[in-house]
Amino acid sequence: MAILGFIIFLQRHSMPITRLSTKPLYEQLKNTLRRQILEAELQPGALMPSERELCEQYEVSSTTVRRALQELVREGLVHRRAGLGTFVSPKIRRRILLIVVGFEKPAWRERSYFFSDLIAGIAAATWESGAIFSVVHVDDNVESLVSSMIEEMACDGFLLRLEGDLEDEYLLPLLETGFPYVVIKRYAPHRPINCVVVDDEQVAIAATNHLIELGHTRIGLISTQNVVHGRDRYHGYLKALESRNLDTDPSLVCLAKDYYEEYGFEAAAKLLALRDRPTAIFAASDLLAVGAYSAIEDAGLRIPEDVAVVGCADIPAAASLSPPLTTVRIPYYDLGLESTKLLLDLLCNRAQSPKKIAVEHELVVRESCGGVRV
Repeated sequence: MAILGFIIFLQRHSMPITRLSTKPLYEQLKNTLRRQILEAELQPGALMPSERELCEQYEVSSTTVRRALQELVREGLVHRRAGLGTFVSPKIRRRILLIVVGFEKPAWRERSYFFSDLIAGIAAATWESGAIFSVVHVDDNVESLVSSMIEEMACDGFLLRLEGDLEDEYLLPLLETGFPYVVIKRYAPHRPINCVVVDDEQVAIAATNHLIELGHTRIGLISTQNVVHGRDRYHGYLKALESRNLDTDPSLVCLAKDYYEEYGFEAAAKLLALRDRPTAIFAASDLLAVGAYSAIEDAGLRIPEDVAVVGCADIPAAASLSPPLTTVRIPYYDLGLESTKLLLDLLCNRAQSPKKIAVEHELVVRESCGGVRV
């Protein structure tokens, strides 16, 4: 009777197994049983249905059932007792998440203020779920690290925070194996992936619109197109101008090599040297804005009386600049929190892959534009 009740419970709560899915049947069955175990629908220490009963329940072959159970044994979720059957492990091990940070060392050090908030968000989500995480920093060969971790079953899922654009070689080991992952603050324009991002086009629209609302019509842009969010901010800047019927003057766009202070100085100096210079500058990062501050001072101009400035990110130094910098805050804590929640949802089959989530940004108005929004 206990087994019969158990089978009825499975019939009511099991996820459908379909041959229309691109995932192998054994993986679908494994994920279904894993979810039931992790969500305590299958109680610790409980006897699992027999292979024959699982075959009948899910209309799959004995080979599919054996492969799914082997995977669950490897993950420590179930164990087998000779002559007795397969049992849910009495104590389920905690989820292990691996955070792969692919930044060169100078960038890792100079942008450490972002990582503290990011890690705090990740820590909050893992603490709430009972999971644990570890951080691995790599300068290059991200794909080799990911492949080796998958082969060794060293973790249950990946959180990827990469400096540049997503390359196919980074994604293929994950996509081919179906291994759970979430990419933080990057997406792949050419394919749908699991990611949590900021809508950088809307970030640039908010910054540019703020300047337009203050009466500026010649607005310079300092950005980079080396990464996808730089290109998105460029497109957002153009969209904001076009929506207000303002000219998109190419001479007002100055592309920087990277998001560093020295490149902001060089780009702003070029904009200020124009015969009809901009009265406002949107710098697509706060570090670029810091460089622009220096260039404006060197030119003998004042902020905001001669040139208004808006940045992007809200780094700790932004509020301490003279004058304090108006900027669009990027919520790194939320990026870490939501990325981890999504990864845990994918692990427990509460979310369907691929899934893209955008977190909210915020325009922080200070004194570098000389006014408040109309």
